[in-house]
Amino acid sequence: MQPTFKRRSAYLGSVWFDVTDSTGSYTAELRQRLDSYEWSILNGDAYRQQCLQEIGILHREHCASLADTSFAIPAETVAAFNAWRLAEHNRHIATLDSAPDRYGFIGPADPIRKPPMVARRGRLVYGAAFGDARWESL
Repeated sequence: MQPTFKRRSAYLGSVWFDVTDSTGSYTAELRQRLDSYEWSILNGDAYRQQCLQEIGILHREHCASLADTSFAIPAETVAAFNAWRLAEHNRHIATLDSAPDRYGFIGPADPIRKPPMVARRGRLVYGAAFGDARWESL
């Protein structure tokens, strides 16, 4: 089965996507950044470090299920997700370039031309103490 994706929403530095693949339908999250405002409202240094580690990892929305790697997103889905995002980005740039009278001239060094972040597969690994968790790439 070819995975399908649809952007659902974005808040602060994360974006959520509806995903359908060979494992079913679910919501995936991709943290793209951790800006200064979000950093200032996070509760505790351990959680801040966990959020920094999460940047670039595509994972199921409900992180608690990731303690078991069987709930991690399949590698082929992450690869298809990266290809889909790049195709969507290229389609968007082509739309902008096709109508400079409407969108203006976008120079070759404009940040909007930067390709999207390449997502990695990962999971959350829980430690012995409450709140002791870290992200790891698979």
